[in-house]
Amino acid sequence: GNLDIDVWIDQGDGASYYPGEDLKIYFRTNRDAFVVIYNVDTRGYVHLLYPYDFRNDRLIEGRRTYSIPSSRDDYDLLVDGPAGTEQIVAIASWDPFDLPNLGWYSDDDAEDYYLRRDDDEDEEEFIENLNRRIIPPDYDNFSIDATYFTVKYRHPRSYYTYPASYGYPYYGSFGAFYFDYPYGAAIYIDGFFYG
Repeated sequence: GNLDIDVWIDQGDGASYYPGEDLKIYFRTNRDAFVVIYNVDTRGYVHLLYPYDFRNDRLIEGRRTYSIPSSRDDYDLLVDGPAGTEQIVAIASWDPFDLPNLGWYSDDDAEDYYLRRDDDEDEEEFIENLNRRIIPPDYDNFSIDATYFTVKYRHPRSYYTYPASYGYPYYGSFGAFYFDYPYGAAIYIDGFFYG
């Protein structure tokens, strides 16, 4: 029979998450298989999510649901900005993958070269080309599944109203800005926490 993999996220395909929210990814195959799962974040960077180390692939059991992070892991998967769509791709194979360091993006060592989709590059094409590099041409039995979610920001209207003592509510015009350094900084504007 054929090999089949399913990947899904805790709030369902296409769900919206806010930066800083927890995300859980689940996957399951119908047969024992080797699995690779990666994501392409909203900035186009590619992160290897499973196996945690590209040198460490092990056979997973079929018909059993796995999660990232698993209950034994001591980390959380937190959604990061900027706003946009993030893809998660899962590939299963009967043969172990040869996962050279394709330049997976690693937060521990930003000096590492990393994989990133160019802004003008078609997302589907980028993912297809990447899958071709992960699955050697002579593999004939593999399965691919993907899911996605959107990252968005909360913008309560009340953040934008000036004190009533002005006599009328005033809505200004708002731009967008994005900080990528320092990582994890909190942003307050006029005393309101923005994220």
